[in-house]
Amino acid sequence: MFNFWSSALLRKSLGDMWHRRGRTLLIILGIMIGVMGLTAVDNSADALVGAFLFQQVAPPPPDIVMTVGQLDPALLAAIEALPDVRVVQQSTVIDTIWHVSAAPGHVRMRIISYPDLQHIPLTPLQLIDGRYPGAGEIILDESDRTSQDFEVGDSISVDTDRGTLRLRVAGIARTAGLRRLLPFGATIAGLGYMSADAQQQAFPAAASSALPPHAIQPEQSLALRLQSPGQADATVQTIIDLTRPYHMGAFELGDFSPSRINLHLIDGFFALVRILAGMALALAALLIANTIASTITEQSKIIGVMKAIGGRRAAIFASYFFSVCCYGLIGTAVGIVLGLAGGAQLAAWLAHSSDLDLGPLGGEPWVV
Repeated sequence: MFNFWSSALLRKSLGDMWHRRGRTLLIILGIMIGVMGLTAVDNSADALVGAFLFQQVAPPPPDIVMTVGQLDPALLAAIEALPDVRVVQQSTVIDTIWHVSAAPGHVRMRIISYPDLQHIPLTPLQLIDGRYPGAGEIILDESDRTSQDFEVGDSISVDTDRGTLRLRVAGIARTAGLRRLLPFGATIAGLGYMSADAQQQAFPAAASSALPPHAIQPEQSLALRLQSPGQADATVQTIIDLTRPYHMGAFELGDFSPSRINLHLIDGFFALVRILAGMALALAALLIANTIASTITEQSKIIGVMKAIGGRRAAIFASYFFSVCCYGLIGTAVGIVLGLAGGAQLAAWLAHSSDLDLGPLGGEPWVV
C-alpha cells in the first residue's frame, strides 16, 4: 500500500510541478496577483480610514491664531482673562532653512516649541516613534519624509543666525491637520518640534530690535478657542486694543479645518480594484482546476497502474492536492508580502495628495 508522505507519490507530485515549470509559474503568478491586489487595497484602505478618523476625532481647530514678537506675561494674562476666550495655546515658532539632499538642497522649515510637548491643548501631537526631544534634539513630522527620508537617530542641519546647527532626530510624530493650522506658512515644507529650553538655546532672541531683513528669530504664537466663534471679530478687536503697546505680528481668522479626503471617491476606487483583484483570483482558480484536470487526463494510465499495485484513492488524491496546496501557499505568501508593501506605497501616495497624516503602517492581521 502507498503511504503518501513516505512514498513515490510525494516525489511524483513535486516532479509534476517541476517538469511543467511554465505552467507552475503561470498558476503561482495568477494567485500572487490576485492576493497582492486584495492585500494592497485592504491595507491601504485600512491606513487611510485610520488617518481620516485621526483627523475627525482630533480637537476642533482654533478660532484665532496670532503671532507676536515677544509675548509679555501681562499680555498673556490679559488675553486669558477675556470672557470669550476658552482655551489659549502658547507656542514659539521658528521659520528656518532645512538642508536636504534633494535639489535645490534646502526647504523652508517651521520648528515649534510648547511649554509642555506632552500636554498641548489644541493641537496635540501623536508620537509614533522615538521619544520626546532634549537638548540638541528635534521631533520631525512624519510628512517631512516627502522632503527627505529619515529615521530616529539621524541628524539634520538647519540654519540659525549663528550658522548651521545639527539636530538629532529623537522622534517622529503626527498632528491632525496641523499644516492647515499654521498661520502664514503656505510655503513651509518641513515641520519639527523642540523643547522650549532647547529651542531657546539654539535660537536665542536678539536683544536689539534692529534685526537684519532675513533674521531667523523666534516668534510667539497664540492659538485661541472661543466660547462663541461667531463673535471672533469682536474678540480680535479687543485683543488689538490690548496689544497696542506691544509689537504685534498678524492675525489669522476663519475656518482652519483641514481638507477632508473624499471617502466616497476612495471607496469607489478601492471597490473597483477589489473587483479586478477578485477576478484575478477567480481566473487563477480556473487555471488551477484546468491544470489539474488536464494532468489527471494525461496521467489516467499512470493512475490506473498505481491503483492496480495497491494505491489507495486517498493517497492518489493527496498527491494532486499537494500540488494545489504548493501553488496556493507560494502564490499567497508572495502576494501578501508584495501586497503589504504595495498597499503602504499606495496609502502614502493617496495620503500625501489629500493632506492626511497617515501614521504608522503595520499591516493589520485582518488584512492578511
